[in-house]
Amino acid sequence: MDRAELDVDEAEDAVAGTTLKAPMAGTVVAVNGTVGGSASATCFRNWQRASGRR
Repeated sequence: MDRAELDVDEAEDAVAGTTLKAPMAGTVVAVNGTVGGSASATCFRNWQRASGRR
């Protein structure tokens, strides 16, 4: 197995062990992120303000 294959295997193992948790109950209707991007509490606060939820 070459290095690239090992890197892929390691990345797949890391993703398999990842859990995405929502700050509230609901249904995800869209994922507007990008691969390698990150989220922050600011994103959630902006959503709260835009939706009128606090």
